[in-house]
Amino acid sequence: MAILRSLIYIKWSDLLYLTFVTWCILGCVVMVTGTLTMASQGEQSNCDSVTKLYPEDLDLKLFQDSSSHPSYYRYLTVDLESNYLFIGAMNRIYGLYLKNIENKLKRLKQDFKPGGHQVYKCKISGKLENPDCQNHIRYLVRNTTVPNTFYMCATGAFSPIAYQLRLENERFVVLKDDLNGIGICPYDPNDNTTVILVEKGAPGNVPSLFAGSVTDFIKSDPLIVRPFVYLPDGTLETGYVRTLRLRNEWLNEPQFVGSFDVGENVYFFYREVALEYTNCGKKIYSRVARVCKNDYGGSSTLQNIWISFLKARLNCSIPGEYPYYFDEIQDVYKVGDTFYGLFTTNINGLTASAICGFNMRDIDRAFDGAFKEQRDKQSIWLPVPEVEVPNPRPGDCKRTNILSKQSDLPYEFTNFVSRSNMLMDKAVSHTFGKPIFYKGGCLMQKLVVVQNVAGHGELVFFTASNTGIIYKIAAWPGLTPLDAPKTYTVTNYIPFSDSRPIWSLMIHDAWIYFGTDMAVGQIAVETCDKYKKIDLCIYDPFC
Repeated sequence: MAILRSLIYIKWSDLLYLTFVTWCILGCVVMVTGTLTMASQGEQSNCDSVTKLYPEDLDLKLFQDSSSHPSYYRYLTVDLESNYLFIGAMNRIYGLYLKNIENKLKRLKQDFKPGGHQVYKCKISGKLENPDCQNHIRYLVRNTTVPNTFYMCATGAFSPIAYQLRLENERFVVLKDDLNGIGICPYDPNDNTTVILVEKGAPGNVPSLFAGSVTDFIKSDPLIVRPFVYLPDGTLETGYVRTLRLRNEWLNEPQFVGSFDVGENVYFFYREVALEYTNCGKKIYSRVARVCKNDYGGSSTLQNIWISFLKARLNCSIPGEYPYYFDEIQDVYKVGDTFYGLFTTNINGLTASAICGFNMRDIDRAFDGAFKEQRDKQSIWLPVPEVEVPNPRPGDCKRTNILSKQSDLPYEFTNFVSRSNMLMDKAVSHTFGKPIFYKGGCLMQKLVVVQNVAGHGELVFFTASNTGIIYKIAAWPGLTPLDAPKTYTVTNYIPFSDSRPIWSLMIHDAWIYFGTDMAVGQIAVETCDKYKKIDLCIYDPFC
């Protein structure tokens, strides 16, 4: 009888595996079919609009340092208190006047060059002296608890470094320049990382950094981390908390695009190699992850490890019998309770871009649902039975705070978090069941959003491409709240005569700011007097 049961088990497992392989093959067929469909759409229409505005048409303001070499203006942030647009560049930080970046009377320029030893170590490790072995500024934020102080981090010639600064008389005074920036800033200036300062809700209720980055030179240890938390008097409230080390079930070659402080949680958006697809090959999926701000980490094997970390797939696709997926998130922007993600197809295939919206309610619903797991390498991925999920459930912030302060976590809880990939079974559905906007033939990589410009609930998306074009896309509400908006590519802004990627995009007041490796630009969001036909004004909410 035991032998018979074994035979039955083997045949049933083989059947499951055969079914899984069949679905993989079918999935590949679907991908090809979808690609052909999008290809035909891309041939008929790309991201162009009727109106194209060139440098001579725009009230274009440009800033470029005197150097004829790239300065890598890849980080922009608006600081309203100082009226500066701060720019993180290679070995330097700039402050430009928000209303006119060409104004030389209000301008800050300060060098932060790497040390000679750091440059030497970087070069003997096989990196190029320029741009790799330089100090690229990647994050600058004002510390609201201490007047006129800032936290800054940079790549430090592949030795990430952090600074404490004070702004005095249009210049930064360096308070500390030897802080460890590992896990906060990237090693490689080309990496996609994210960091956010959370003002309230972290342990001790003191401002704390949350980041998605890597901890090593070869990028083998990606992580989501909250560094050590110190109270105002300098005492340590709690140690660092991070994702499980060297566990690709939690993070698998992630490329982070954004992070947000919402309620009791911090949300991270990124793309990664999808483990649930690896039996069919290598594929990228977009994710949203969530951690509790007040998570102190676990005990024993989970010491300094998040016990609230959860992640879910983001579904941005054109619906149909064979859905067409935009799997690679490039940027994300939050308006109210909705996150708007900019997605693309894989850059090695036919290019297409899409904008999808994700409501906070739908994201949290996915995190409250079933977990997904693969029992062994030949098993299909299935929902985890609810009876196997511990109580309290991972991700419950109120109970997480109580649990993480205990010296010993319940065995069932520790075992579940230690062995699980913390992946949710259901993907987060996009609003309206389809993209708000999609087009073939262009690769968009940065996004900002303006809401309710004309008072009718409309949205205006500004997206920037890898060729230096900025698109203004208007989305007018449908007849009912359930109807998808009607979108129009109103204008193409073409600020450069050559093709160059736009790496950063910001909006403030009546201006769009953008950064490339050679220059920083500023253009007005309202260009109604440039339209040659009155019906074009009708589509633009700014008119």
